[in-house]
Amino acid sequence: MESRVVFITKRTKAGAVSRDSRVGADFLRFGRSADCEVHLPDPRVMFLQAELHRREAGLYIEAIGDGDVRLKGSVVMTAAVRPGDVIAVGPYDVTIGEPGEGEDAAIQVELVRPFGDDLAQLRARSRTSLGASWLGKRGVSWGLAALVVLLFLVIPVVAYMVPGVREATRDWPIKADTAWSSGEISNPHKFFAEDCAVCHQKAFVPVTDAACTACHKTIQQHADPKQFAMADLRGSGCQSCHKEHEGPRPIVLNNDAFCAQCHANLAALVPKTTLKPAADFGATHPEFQPLVVTELGAAPRRVSLADRPREMAGLAFPHNKHLTPQGVRGPLGMTKLECASCHQAERGGLLMQPVRMEAACSGCHQLKFDPARPDWVLPHGRPNDVARLVRGLYDGLALRGGVEEPNAPAPVRRRPGTPLAEPERLEALAWADRRAGETLRVIFGKSVCGTCHIVDPPAGAMAEWSVRPPRIAQHWLAKSMFRHDRHEVFGCDNCHAATKSESSEDVLIPGIAVCRNCHTGTTPVVNKVSSSCISCHGFHRPELGPMFETAKSGLSTN
Repeated sequence: MESRVVFITKRTKAGAVSRDSRVGADFLRFGRSADCEVHLPDPRVMFLQAELHRREAGLYIEAIGDGDVRLKGSVVMTAAVRPGDVIAVGPYDVTIGEPGEGEDAAIQVELVRPFGDDLAQLRARSRTSLGASWLGKRGVSWGLAALVVLLFLVIPVVAYMVPGVREATRDWPIKADTAWSSGEISNPHKFFAEDCAVCHQKAFVPVTDAACTACHKTIQQHADPKQFAMADLRGSGCQSCHKEHEGPRPIVLNNDAFCAQCHANLAALVPKTTLKPAADFGATHPEFQPLVVTELGAAPRRVSLADRPREMAGLAFPHNKHLTPQGVRGPLGMTKLECASCHQAERGGLLMQPVRMEAACSGCHQLKFDPARPDWVLPHGRPNDVARLVRGLYDGLALRGGVEEPNAPAPVRRRPGTPLAEPERLEALAWADRRAGETLRVIFGKSVCGTCHIVDPPAGAMAEWSVRPPRIAQHWLAKSMFRHDRHEVFGCDNCHAATKSESSEDVLIPGIAVCRNCHTGTTPVVNKVSSSCISCHGFHRPELGPMFETAKSGLSTN
């Protein structure tokens, strides 16, 4: 249905001001909703109050819901309309006109019952101006100014300067100088929060570094001042980084810009440095450099994960064989292992405890070495102690007798407790020595110790077997902090590819790309945790000397 809608917006002596529009729709809807073809914005109109339809018999107006539609002064629900009819829709009059060529309907809309000014007049009568009262602007202003000076200047100064007043107000729940406090004190300093003089040693004098180092006597440097002159903090105030009175949150500066002013291009400041540029964890940060033992017996050294280092810790342990879905075969049958079967976090949650063979491995790898004597179990200890124990066991067995091995000499197979002549005793001990030697070759071979360790055979006739002690980095990322307890919501395999590791030489520390799946720099990113430099790195390094040579620097920290 093609319709012409004319809105009468204003009537003057010269005529009416109107706005025409053409609407193509199956029917015309009248209401306050923006979806209506005839939009009537007056709040007295319902969102959808009426509809105008064209049927075979002509045009029909139809009220919607509880909408009030009047035709010729009467309320109607539906009625036929003709040119010249006036329909009242709320405060609007809708006049049906003669449709032109190509038009199915023509209507004229005019707001004929606007809001009155009763509400505006009521508001004007209800407002009382300051000038109509006995209070004047000048008097109120001077009074408030005097009150501010009294409460926030005179009373605090008198309470501090006059000893009698100071003592009298000491136990007040609200101190006279409370208004001067710039905010709540941080949690680490709350135990002396009521004793302002600990930090503010002189009235109206900024806190000095001497006040800080009176407690923090051994606070360390950030870098060696001899190598990095710009890192010498003796010329900086403590409050350059630590802002107090900002609530219970930590008072450490959490701003990457402070770190980036040196670390973004450290090579320009110190050309010989080996440190890589770092300015933002999400955008500019080098690959992690964990401590890795890259040579047998050598000390761990920092190696970039980008170089794909191999760990030569002297220990054979394929993770994938121990983490199979079906489990591993043990003395009691198939046992399903998981990471926590061996790896446990320290009580503080920062590092992982060292894996102990007795707690983690001995349940499956029992150090039994003689099938005929299953109660003989070796200790997991030094090779000399193991050899001494094995020889002692076979010596005692030979001297006791009762051995049922057919190849053993008669003195060893005799009835237990039968006395031995000296030649027989020597023969029994010779058998025990041979038997112990054979067993030790098995123990230190691939069957027992050699399963996991690198074993060196005796270098001479009087020498013993030796096992190279494994050397594993206990703190892989020594220059950073990673708390496992804060990541317990994730499974270990989210970061460590242990189920795919076929060799103990694999370094299972995740690269920076894994961390960036969840973490970004200080620029917020949707669904990622914003992480600043101090989220992982400390500033004061314990291995360096104190930041101040004495606790009397006197440097102002404001």
